[in-house]
Amino acid sequence: MKRFRVVAAFVVVVVLLVLPAAASSWQENEDRGEIEQGREADQQIEALYGFYEDAELTAYVADIGNRMAALSERPNLPWTFRVLDSPVINAFALPGGFVYVTRGLVAYAGNEAELAGVIGHEIGHVTGKHSRGRRWGSILATIGIIAGAVLSDAVRDLVDLGVPQLVATLALTKYSRGHELDADRRGIRYAAQAGYNPYAIGGFFQTLQSLEEHHDRKKLPGWISTHPQIDDRIERSNRRAREVLAEFGLQDDQLLVGRRALLEQVDAVVFGENPRQGYMDGVDFLHPDLRFRLAFPADWSVENGRSAIIVSEPADLAYMKLEIVSPKKGQDPYDYARSYVRELGAEVVDSERIEINGLEAVEVGFTLDVDGTEYAVLGNWISFDGRLYQLLGVTTPRRWRTTSARMQRSMYSFRELEDEAVLETEPARVAVIELSQTMTLAGVVEAHPEVSVPPEIVAILNHMSMNDLIVAGDAVKLVFGGPGRR
Repeated sequence: MKRFRVVAAFVVVVVLLVLPAAASSWQENEDRGEIEQGREADQQIEALYGFYEDAELTAYVADIGNRMAALSERPNLPWTFRVLDSPVINAFALPGGFVYVTRGLVAYAGNEAELAGVIGHEIGHVTGKHSRGRRWGSILATIGIIAGAVLSDAVRDLVDLGVPQLVATLALTKYSRGHELDADRRGIRYAAQAGYNPYAIGGFFQTLQSLEEHHDRKKLPGWISTHPQIDDRIERSNRRAREVLAEFGLQDDQLLVGRRALLEQVDAVVFGENPRQGYMDGVDFLHPDLRFRLAFPADWSVENGRSAIIVSEPADLAYMKLEIVSPKKGQDPYDYARSYVRELGAEVVDSERIEINGLEAVEVGFTLDVDGTEYAVLGNWISFDGRLYQLLGVTTPRRWRTTSARMQRSMYSFRELEDEAVLETEPARVAVIELSQTMTLAGVVEAHPEVSVPPEIVAILNHMSMNDLIVAGDAVKLVFGGPGRR
């Protein structure tokens, strides 16, 4: 019996020694898997949105994030914080510690503590492992570029087969309400521990609420559309802030809000769409940086993505896509087009070398069979300014007669952009103005007729009403510039 007790005790000791090591090894493997998953998706995020080119702002956001991540349950992840070049008010996180905020969100933040609350929330999704079981990365290949869009049957067939892979869209699936509230709880704690006023996130929720009232929620992308209703989140966040302050013995009036620090960072940040990357003027799409223009059908919707322009007719049964492609060395437009169609396994209906407004081009009409369903495609490859532009129009054979002519007219409108005023167009930017005298926000707007956004947007940007009084020496955010303004 004594010997049995000795053996049993030995086994218990071995188990106690081995289990932590095994658990640690399992955790390390899980972390490595998450990190690799996040890195792969990070490359697709860059291709989809692009990173905002402002080293100082990026370092500012990273400093806020790293201070909170160090206080989290997973401080050893190689945390990465990025600012995306998107006007959409959005923030999200990927497995492995990749956290993103858009320049649009940073512009609307009222102070550093609000921004910290948002970043802390996204850190909470990572530490809470809320993405476990989800597929991240390029999980939707389609000729649409809006994640979660309802696709027509015809396009869904192309999606399922991945032919052609017209654009890779990162599908950012909504978290459950429980996950969102858990991320709120975690983020508020991280922010308070890092020295930020935890009540500030409630102010950002109020901004979202104001934007929701200003726009149709269903049409407003970003943090509003991908997060639960915010009506009760302000009360919940304030309750959680009180709990955290009590837990750590903190006083909110002794913690950082950081309005001036935030204003210094957002001064001169691009606001809204960047026209240098292309914009619509009536039916004309103008691209100052690439110096081209073309016209799209008046009733079709246009989505200008980072790597492609997607145009769709109202019934979603016909699509066009414009992108720059990379031919092999020595390939002319004809060789590239022929190789592209051959790789698709398509049947060529007709092809010819043509000129489009003095530019060398190739036009190919072809059909594509996908699981027994036939699609009709019109392609034009246009050589301009050292680049090869690929324009594809996809529809069903039944709609070919009525649709192909409209797509062809659009493709044939491609030409060099020569309007000097358009070529010199600059984006709208946030401008932080310090007041020399006390006045209302309405008075500030009246004193600056060059403001290029509606007064309601100025009010939301500053978390004020137009009748609020601003004392001399304080500062406000205005927006100047944009297409058509000097």
